[in-house]
Amino acid sequence: LPKECQIYLIKFRMFGFIKKISIVILSAFLVLFVTIFLILWVFSNDLPNYKFLLNYEPPVSSRVHAGDGQFIAEFALQKRLFVPFEAIPKNVINSFLSAEDKNFFKHPGIDAKGVTRAIINNFKNYLKSKRLEGASTITQQVAKNFLLSNEITFKRKFKEAILAFRIERALSKERIMELYLNQIYLGQGAYGIAAASLEYFDKPINKLEYEEAALLAALPKAPSRYNPFKFKKIAKKRRNIVLKNLYKNQYISIDQYNELLKKDINLKPREVKLIEETNYYSEEIRRILNDQYGYDKLYKGGLSIRTPLDPTYQVQAVKALREGLELYDRRHGWRGVLANRKDDLNWFSSVSNLKLEESLNWKVAKVIKMEEFFVDIETEDKEIGKINFETINWTKKSFKELFKLGDIIYVKKIKKNKWELKQLPKANGAIVVMDPFTGRVLSLVGGFSYNLSEFNRATQAFRQPGSAFKPFVYALALENGYTPSTLILDAPMVMEQGIDLKLWKPENYGKKFYGPSTLRTGLEKSRNLMTVRVALDVGLSKIISMTKKLNIYNNPEELFSISLGTAETTLLKLTSAYSTFVNGGKKIIPIM
Repeated sequence: LPKECQIYLIKFRMFGFIKKISIVILSAFLVLFVTIFLILWVFSNDLPNYKFLLNYEPPVSSRVHAGDGQFIAEFALQKRLFVPFEAIPKNVINSFLSAEDKNFFKHPGIDAKGVTRAIINNFKNYLKSKRLEGASTITQQVAKNFLLSNEITFKRKFKEAILAFRIERALSKERIMELYLNQIYLGQGAYGIAAASLEYFDKPINKLEYEEAALLAALPKAPSRYNPFKFKKIAKKRRNIVLKNLYKNQYISIDQYNELLKKDINLKPREVKLIEETNYYSEEIRRILNDQYGYDKLYKGGLSIRTPLDPTYQVQAVKALREGLELYDRRHGWRGVLANRKDDLNWFSSVSNLKLEESLNWKVAKVIKMEEFFVDIETEDKEIGKINFETINWTKKSFKELFKLGDIIYVKKIKKNKWELKQLPKANGAIVVMDPFTGRVLSLVGGFSYNLSEFNRATQAFRQPGSAFKPFVYALALENGYTPSTLILDAPMVMEQGIDLKLWKPENYGKKFYGPSTLRTGLEKSRNLMTVRVALDVGLSKIISMTKKLNIYNNPEELFSISLGTAETTLLKLTSAYSTFVNGGKKIIPIM
């Protein structure tokens, strides 16, 4: 063939080859496009609605404070305090960006560079049998935490990516960061940076140092694994990685970086002094608020609750009730040990259910040696001590009569290595301290130990007030023409109570009778017969009407024995009614 023909033939063949290559490339792009379209179409069908994030408000803890501002209780499904983006300091934001997503303010929801880097690194990690790393952006984590599950599947990752793009179009970067920092779990039961700052450092986020912010930013990846209370070395190593990233991202200088690396992790757990002493009070607050506002508002609404509780009164009331019940119980002697674990080497765990409030300072202990004038014990904390004979005089028994080797008992430390025997009171009680002019409940204790019994004997226990009711009968008498010097007969009497009911024959304590006595004497000496005669004269209907007005009883039985306090009421109601004697007859409503 001529040379020109050969050149033409070569060009023709080249054109055909290029045409084929172009068709292959176009076909590949078409297949890729169709594949991507199908994937997006399949995974976009059942995506959750992300638009609620525009106005989303996370569940926030409701916190209860005493009259002086002391924190006493928290009601929450998740321990969280919401902080708007504007109030979050730069060092906290920079720390989380360096730990989780340094390109957050640049990418459209997915970080292409991060994904590429993760693919390369994961290939190397796979060959070296190392742990694979993720490439989720903060936006993707918001999509996962709010809208998806934690399952590790390609399906979830595709949905996460699609949602990330859509969230970025609907929300500002600041709003996405705000949602993320308030939602994430950071260990120790704390959700969000504000709660975590209090939990680990007992300070608000605006007072966090860089090394503290870096520690918090180190936690989202694995809160349990990096828990600084349990694994301080691992947590510090992870924190230092965040500090290194802060330096690489030019948020801190080389001098700052070197200085921060030297700093140890200094934790300061949040101190709540009154939690145990106020359990009964705060539980009553919870019941009241739950009835008034409902469950969701109480546990998710972030209520700030100020109570009239006086911490000093509360501590002293708890102390007084416990001491009084103990003294009463000791007068009735020793009832026996809690259990026997003579051959149980792991007895500590088997008696964990016997532990009481720390405020009692009681310990569960095991008798390990017995002598005539002392016994050796081992406490739940594996501390060895002695109980001397003079501390058990109240039992009126010897050590041999009281114990056997291996017996489990309660003890309280007197001084170094010296302990005294303790016994849980069988009887129980309650205390209410109230301002009689305002009704503010300054202190309320519902029992000896909240750990053993949550039943509140101040507000839930209906008991007969007995002679404590008599002053109301005498007050009614004064309103109906009696004077303190009015004579009333103190003599035996028998009354009919109604059809098919037995005759009622009230008696004085001691079964003695004193003849005509003044109204004042009847009140001072708490004379039953005089009280009943006053009630007969005043009239049962007036007594019942008064008890309803003062909210002592709701619907008491119409029997004259009510004058001696046989109907049932609560201590809180009775205390409120007594306030009328102090404030000039004005009815008050308890305020908690």
